[in-house]
Amino acid sequence: MEQKWPQPIWIVRHGQRAGNVARDATEAEKQLLIAIAERDVDVPLSELGARQAQTLGDWFATLPSEQQPTVVLYSPYVRVQQTAQAMLARLAADSLASVVADERLRSSTA
Repeated sequence: MEQKWPQPIWIVRHGQRAGNVARDATEAEKQLLIAIAERDVDVPLSELGARQAQTLGDWFATLPSEQQPTVVLYSPYVRVQQTAQAMLARLAADSLASVVADERLRSSTA
């Protein structure tokens, strides 16, 4: 069986996360503790991040249908799911061959 892969591969980082906003506020106030209660995996997009994700979806939607993504892989992080959902909302569902949240797609500091 012949494996068919998409020709272009788009690598997209999630939009700004609420943790970045909290960190920036902490640094501006010269505090030591970042005021965010969620685990890193559960930190959502900031308001700006949500707009960035919508803009990403809008941009993909402007591409000719044959150039739009047909396979979407994303990590289980909440902010990444939100970014993927915003993008997927602008793509034709019938053109998507596969949409997968993959546990192996995670940030690494190692």
